[in-house]
Amino acid sequence: MNTMQLSCFVEVAAQLSFSKAAEALHVSQPTVSHQIKALEDELGCALLVRSTRTVRLTDDGFAFLEYANDIHPSHAGSAAALCTHRGPPHRLARRAREARVPARDPRPLHRDPDRGAAANTPA
Repeated sequence: MNTMQLSCFVEVAAQLSFSKAAEALHVSQPTVSHQIKALEDELGCALLVRSTRTVRLTDDGFAFLEYANDIHPSHAGSAAALCTHRGPPHRLARRAREARVPARDPRPLHRDPDRGAAANTPA
């Protein structure tokens, strides 16, 4: 079980729609379906009853939703606290990449026509 599976389940339970849950989570509808199916397989029970037009929770789904709501807000709260403290996650990733990449030499490359393209050296 992972946080994506929990997020998908909680959102589908709230929206009672796979497509609306996918839109809210900014993922594709097949991704939500796959995550829910993987969660149901792991738990060994059906959490949702699906038809072509409706989705509803099973008794097991209602029981699991209580646990998922206990776990899920703490994950969202910790992510929000980290973003408030250090900035959005995409900025953290960019800073990490920038820290590992050495500065580029600003001098233009010089091509030596006698030695070919492999002889690129700063001018």
